[in-house]
Amino acid sequence: MARTPRREVIDESTVGVFHCVNRCVRRAFLCGQDPVSGQDFDHRRAWIQRRMEFLAGEFGVEVLGFAVMSNHLHVILRTRPDVVNRQRGQPDFGDQRGLVSQSLGGPSLAPHRGLRRPVMARTPRREVIDESSVGVFHCVNRCVRRAFLCGQDPVSGQDFDHRRAWIQRRMEFLAGEFGVEVLGFAVMSNHLHVILRTRPDVVAEWSDNDIALRWWNLFPLRREQDGSPAEPTEAELGMLLCDSKVLAERRQRLSSLSWFMRWLAEPIARRANKEDECTGRFWEGRYKCQPLLDEAALLACSVYVDLNPVRAGIAATPETSRHTSGYERIEASKVEIGTIRHSDTPNPEQAPRQDDWLSPIELDKQSERSTTRSARRASDRGYLSLDLTAYLKLLDWTGRQIRRGKRGSIPSDLALILERLQISADLWVNTVQNFRKLFHRAAGSPTTLAAEAARRGKRWLAGMQTSRECFAG
Repeated sequence: MARTPRREVIDESTVGVFHCVNRCVRRAFLCGQDPVSGQDFDHRRAWIQRRMEFLAGEFGVEVLGFAVMSNHLHVILRTRPDVVNRQRGQPDFGDQRGLVSQSLGGPSLAPHRGLRRPVMARTPRREVIDESSVGVFHCVNRCVRRAFLCGQDPVSGQDFDHRRAWIQRRMEFLAGEFGVEVLGFAVMSNHLHVILRTRPDVVAEWSDNDIALRWWNLFPLRREQDGSPAEPTEAELGMLLCDSKVLAERRQRLSSLSWFMRWLAEPIARRANKEDECTGRFWEGRYKCQPLLDEAALLACSVYVDLNPVRAGIAATPETSRHTSGYERIEASKVEIGTIRHSDTPNPEQAPRQDDWLSPIELDKQSERSTTRSARRASDRGYLSLDLTAYLKLLDWTGRQIRRGKRGSIPSDLALILERLQISADLWVNTVQNFRKLFHRAAGSPTTLAAEAARRGKRWLAGMQTSRECFAG
């Protein structure tokens, strides 16, 4: 059931009394004695009370009653627009702010204009993502308060590792329905990395029936007993096809990065909250989005994502890094080699590769076609000018350097790949290991970063100096 809009509940032009309740995320005891960790956060209840005292002296909102509990807050408020309107034109005594809080002892929770640190506003998504053209993006989504909600929780001792499989299966399903391709991913214990390529050009070629069927699969009105979408009837498909304006909007959404990430995160949050018998946020907030502007940035980011478990120390090699795209590609290659070795004649109807929902690595002329042989992804187009064998070799060598902590000489064939892409071989391991720290708004060569800044109407983007060092050959 959709939430009732606030404007329907509150008439801001008249006096009103309201009972407001705010709960700590996932009903955790963040303002009291935590029974799981044993930590005591009771002092935060005083923070909240002092903050209410300060706000009561500044707002035309009266506090009639309150209770600060260990994991939630009750407050009864009365809005007084009549008082605020009577005081128009009177002098502002803003210099007196904070006196109520300070008189009670402890730190003041009033805003101090001269001491406040400026907060940089988030860049609007519409400036970062051009939904009318093909783009590649590195997206990161963290669990709330960086809790280990998808792995072994060191505080409670509970194991939520099975949720990583939930996320991977969800991505596999969405890759077959959206015009958004998954190039790489890593599901960690408390966050998710995924590299996505939007394909509005592919979605534009889909028929209206394709759009309606895919939308039905994402938002079915009927489901089978196992929860999968039921087969739609002609009448149900006709209902989706009858309004051309709505259909055009859904076509656009099927290649939307935001809709893909929304429909990846939301069902996982609902399922985890149901399992934990709680409500509230599962994910920290809006996912982070970093455009990858050229092949050099894409290669570095792909290796960074695939080696996340190695960097975190939870896996020794890419071959043991489960729930990553590198692991999926390695396992699929092992199966394919074993099948060829034990088969005298090739079988065209053999089982699909387990990684066929991921975009292939190699970008060649044959893969430039929009059509796909796999129903589990939008197209067969690759994204790097090297084959899978070379990529896995580079992945393995880089992982060994990170794990060993020593910088060995790079093999000559891998050095040629980096040289062709104008990537500094000397800084390669450092670039991969610290990719997110080195690049923020976008990642790419100095030329592509300058072009991206111009597209956004800015003079420059952060990371230009780092780009000159890492991606200038």
